[in-house]
Amino acid sequence: MNIDEELELEIRREVYKESYYEFFKDAVKALEPETDWKFNWHIAQACGMFQEAIERVVRKEEKPYDLSFNLPPSSSKSMIFSICSVAWIWTFAPHIRYFTESHSFKLKVDHSRKTSTLIKSEWYQNLYGDRYTLTRSNDDLIENSKGGWRRSGIEIGMHADIGVGDDLINSQNVSDAFIKQANDLWFK
Repeated sequence: MNIDEELELEIRREVYKESYYEFFKDAVKALEPETDWKFNWHIAQACGMFQEAIERVVRKEEKPYDLSFNLPPSSSKSMIFSICSVAWIWTFAPHIRYFTESHSFKLKVDHSRKTSTLIKSEWYQNLYGDRYTLTRSNDDLIENSKGGWRRSGIEIGMHADIGVGDDLINSQNVSDAFIKQANDLWFK
């Protein structure tokens, strides 16, 4: 790699560290190059608010509130919070432990596989391949060489730094019982 290419990579790394939104826009294109992405204002807003919360976690500051995003289907929320977020966080804090929970195992596995695919992508490895290595990557668990992990699902005794509930209720099958089940899971 020549000096110009290395300088370009370093500039991109710095831009991505300062802006999850900028990282997200390029990450989804690397992950799904055939998709014609439209980056509506809500994506920038969600990424910015999420970034502020993540940076507080990394600095070990007290949590003033929980974030809750209620977005309709096909609003990119899973890409923002369950898939690309871990790859971005691990660029500057690879020790972070992260879990996601969803209403179905199939959905959790899909998100985990996409995260793993992104981290293993040529785009990501060119930028961050020297930061850590993946030591495990399967359907429900991704671990790295710096102590970070991403689990698909909540497990008692596994203490995460960040937890994300993504589609806790199946929008095709909403009932009071499912709402209660999701609330019991998340607020136990």
